[in-house]
Amino acid sequence: MCTGGLVGWGDNNRALPVRRVTKNYWEICVNDATSNSYAMVAAIIGATLDAKPLTVGNAAEFTLMYSDEEREKMGLTKLLPTSLEAALKELEDDRAWADGVLGQGYIDWFLALKRAEMSTVSKMGTKERRLHMLSFF
Repeated sequence: MCTGGLVGWGDNNRALPVRRVTKNYWEICVNDATSNSYAMVAAIIGATLDAKPLTVGNAAEFTLMYSDEEREKMGLTKLLPTSLEAALKELEDDRAWADGVLGQGYIDWFLALKRAEMSTVSKMGTKERRLHMLSFF
């Protein structure tokens, strides 16, 4: 996850998940080694084709430089999910949009897969879970 963990974007701001480097050069830094890069690209393309209104302002400064009031005014109030469970809740909360962009069948499959994954790893100890996850690399 990117530094700070806030949902937002900014000009040359590496502390946010979306960074505008130049007018037509953007970086998106919310994926990790366990994510499906094809689904990520499909979602990014889908987001550009079925865009939601932008409610977060350009945070050109490092987010810790802003006061709480400034962050509130800019819309920098929402945190990125910090667990798989929280991420799935976010997906379910935005289900209509996700179904429209990636397809209901894919979202149904993905949610079932990740819930099964959570069920499996929740029964493991820390060392066993770590070795299980590392076995995929």
